[in-house]
Amino acid sequence: MKAVIYWDRRGHSLAPLTDRLPPCLLPVAGRPLIEHTLDLLVDAGVRQVALASWTDHDCLVDALGTGERWGLVLDHLSLLDNAGAVNDWLGDADEALVLRGDALISPVVSAFLTVAARVPGSLVHGTLQGRPALALARRPADGQWRFPEEPFGGRGRPTPMGRSVGLEWGAVSLVETLADFHAVNLSVVRDEFPGHTPFGRAVGANLLAGAGSQVASGVQAIGQAHMATDSTLHRGVTLAGAVSVGKRVIVDRDTRVTDSVILSDTYIGSSLSVDNAIVWGQTLIRVDTQTVLRITDGFILADLGPRA
Repeated sequence: MKAVIYWDRRGHSLAPLTDRLPPCLLPVAGRPLIEHTLDLLVDAGVRQVALASWTDHDCLVDALGTGERWGLVLDHLSLLDNAGAVNDWLGDADEALVLRGDALISPVVSAFLTVAARVPGSLVHGTLQGRPALALARRPADGQWRFPEEPFGGRGRPTPMGRSVGLEWGAVSLVETLADFHAVNLSVVRDEFPGHTPFGRAVGANLLAGAGSQVASGVQAIGQAHMATDSTLHRGVTLAGAVSVGKRVIVDRDTRVTDSVILSDTYIGSSLSVDNAIVWGQTLIRVDTQTVLRITDGFILADLGPRA
């Protein structure tokens, strides 16, 4: 079985985050969104995956390589150079899975393939809670692949092309807006997203931390919080509600962070309050008002290093 991931879907409302990274590389619980998808495919036995895009794919090559980390073959296809690249790559394959690069889905690949096998047609969508999650494409009777440029429809809607089957278990989050990105991170941190559990060592009743992360005495986690690798929480920090802390983050003493996502290489100063926000370097986004603030005072927010 081969799989194709369309990773650079246009029309997102994720700026300014996408000024740095494409949606599929934005982190969920400390890992790029697309890595969660690759994990699901490997667990379902898929070993050949194409990443298709209409834009420059160098950033994905740098981030993911050619698949050795997952034990699969990962090919990067430029539709800009060759609009028929997916058709050529599929070759004589009879079927192919199709997924979005900007969606987090539960581990439903095997269950979907079982259900889709009983549904005729050249394109069968699997939906979760009425939203398109993945699809199965079949080679036409004449043997010539004519793969659709856009196998998925707009936000929350299956494309009119093909048939749809509803899956009984699981969830899908389409990460198309800042609110989507904020919500899916907090959902995973709370362990509310089926099939995706945050990982790390327990450093308190409500706090998981990745390798190399340090938590000073007096830090409180009220609710649920997750830290990725190599981050530091100083004395007196309070994490309230659900909080996702990325890689190489420093939160200085006596600061309170509530229901927020702190992305990699960010410094947050001391004695501050961050509420219902996405923070990346010197950029603070209030999710409720969609306000984007650029903080130039390095004692409040600072960008600590490479943007990854």
